[in-house]
Amino acid sequence: MYWDWESDWASPSLSPVWDPVLGFGGNGTLETTNDPSTPNPNSPSKLRVLNGPFRSLRPTYWNDATVDPHWLSRDFAPGYPEHGQAEMIGNAYSPVVMDEVREWGSYLRFWERAGVFAAWGRACGYWRGEGGYGA
Repeated sequence: MYWDWESDWASPSLSPVWDPVLGFGGNGTLETTNDPSTPNPNSPSKLRVLNGPFRSLRPTYWNDATVDPHWLSRDFAPGYPEHGQAEMIGNAYSPVVMDEVREWGSYLRFWERAGVFAAWGRACGYWRGEGGYGA
């Protein structure tokens, strides 16, 4: 599936790419179970993806000698309209921004600027518009 971020920038979470039948499934849902067969409820998998084709995916983290299986999770970054921030940092790929990117003219220029964007994303706690781990 192809996702045209630019056409969905104002409301990325409503994009067909997140549709549970035709896309990858939606945002995660808070896990409240203490069932021992369920992964650690305090792990990054708190917002478990419950629909779509990856709902049963069980990625595993290795941390030194510890194995931490968990459910696929997603945590779409909320919007803060009062601060000019669209959900899933959609304003970072608005048509205006993408027009500027297309004007850079070379991959080297894109690469140089991408480093700035990546540093900004890490500093703000966002990466790809998601706060969670996973797809």
